[in-house]
Amino acid sequence: MPSYLDDPRQLGHGLTIPSLAGYCDQPYVVRLPDGAWLCVMTTGEVEEGLQGQRIVAVRSTDRGRTWSAMVDIEPPDGREASWVMPFITPFGRVYAFYTFNRDNLRRMATDPGHEYCGWRVDTLGVYAYRWSDDGGLTWSSERGEVPLPEAALDRTNPYGGEVRFFWGVGKPILHRGTMYLGFSRVGSFGHGFMSQSEGALVASDNIASERDPAKLRFRVLPDGDVGLRAPCGPRSEETCVAGLADGSLFCTYRGIDGFLMQGYSRDGGRSFQTGYATYRPGGRRIKHPLACPPVWRLRDGRFLLWFHNHGGKWYEGRNPVWLCGGIERDGFIHWSQPEIALYDLDMHGGVRISYPDLIEEEDGAIYLTETQKKVARVHRLAPELVEGLFRQSDPAARGPTDARLRLAGPGSAAWTPGGHAWAASGLTLVGRVHMPRRAEAAPLASWEQEGVAIQFGATAHGSFSLGIPGASCSFARDQVGGPGWHRVALILDARPRKALLVVDGELLDGGTEHQYGQGGLGYFQPATDRAATVTARERMAELAVFDRALSVSEAVLLTRTP
Repeated sequence: MPSYLDDPRQLGHGLTIPSLAGYCDQPYVVRLPDGAWLCVMTTGEVEEGLQGQRIVAVRSTDRGRTWSAMVDIEPPDGREASWVMPFITPFGRVYAFYTFNRDNLRRMATDPGHEYCGWRVDTLGVYAYRWSDDGGLTWSSERGEVPLPEAALDRTNPYGGEVRFFWGVGKPILHRGTMYLGFSRVGSFGHGFMSQSEGALVASDNIASERDPAKLRFRVLPDGDVGLRAPCGPRSEETCVAGLADGSLFCTYRGIDGFLMQGYSRDGGRSFQTGYATYRPGGRRIKHPLACPPVWRLRDGRFLLWFHNHGGKWYEGRNPVWLCGGIERDGFIHWSQPEIALYDLDMHGGVRISYPDLIEEEDGAIYLTETQKKVARVHRLAPELVEGLFRQSDPAARGPTDARLRLAGPGSAAWTPGGHAWAASGLTLVGRVHMPRRAEAAPLASWEQEGVAIQFGATAHGSFSLGIPGASCSFARDQVGGPGWHRVALILDARPRKALLVVDGELLDGGTEHQYGQGGLGYFQPATDRAATVTARERMAELAVFDRALSVSEAVLLTRTP
């Protein structure tokens, strides 16, 4: 019987990457010339930010099934080394860039009343780097430092800029011969650790060819002493960067008003046009909380975006993880509707999946790494999930035809799910719904089995609602569209226990009314082999029932407007 245990999206199916017992973060991987993986990460015996935090490397020659013993990149002498990111040159050398508490500052000044910030000394010091010429087995005894010119935000920090506060996420990229690395400056600490921040890039135009580390050139971008900032709020951080085919740079970063930020640079990073990230130029904003939002360019020039698809304004809500597929058109990225890529059934905030990396193998296999701060894992993405994201934009692509039941208009029909139990896999209703000019509540469709019912309806506010034993939800009316006929797909995915609604080719995300667009299914589990009655009401036409949870991509193809 299909269940979440068979679902490659389920977090527990990942392969564990070794780390110290107390903490692990940012497991980033480079693929070595011989095909082996080299993973670097920040780890520690105790929780994040405490003394003893260090950076290590591990290797795998079998795509994450087994790993070598950990190798220290920076000697664990008590000075914090954190937020390590790898970069591999065309000639095979691996550089590790990290924040290093070189001067061993044991306590920092902060806003009054925030003791937590005072004893965390892992986001300050110098931007250091070491290197390896043997695939991470050993690391240089020398340590280089990236010069960070003083910026306006540095001068606002508790030391007036004499101490630099910063960290980096993501992984450096090589774009048109130049390495670009995203990082974040911190101006002050307080509620939520950082209370003022901005994004920036480090660029090196000779690291890809220069074999003498002492001769490396670095530059901090954008020009001037003000970095990448959000339209709203004092925090703009965790800058991730990708290169476009036309030579432009694209970056993503997080803010605190519930939306993803983006920036485009047409001059090599010297200046950026910044604002809210949208699914297409001028389109709907992409919802995202205070979490890492990496973007990756694939070998064929397409893009993947990792985010969390809700409008939260804080650190919570990193489960599940969603992916969008991006296609470059006229110098801008157009994003698909998102799919759930990873999830854990603990939906109460205890699992925070974040700080990922992407590995693309020569045979086309795509892997993601992630961490929940205690365990790091690697996951292979299902090829159909990835390709589905890009099929959404193909005008010739067609949706699935394996519906188990079809109704041409209002009426009822009996249906026996049989051995392929939707209780373990899912159920999808697809149809055409008429929304009148004057909104009124009305039932649209139902599924009933031995007195247990799922009710899909229209609300008096002009949106949709779902009623299911033990759970209910309503969808945002400002996303449904005007009066007339609409194509809808209600997806009940029994594995992550999510109810999703796609209307006219767009997955609803809660709009301005709700933080989330999806509803929870609780633990509703109907009988598996008893007859059910499916009913289409007056305002529902062409109802099709699938005895599985369609992917969002399949639902988009079935509901997009001609």
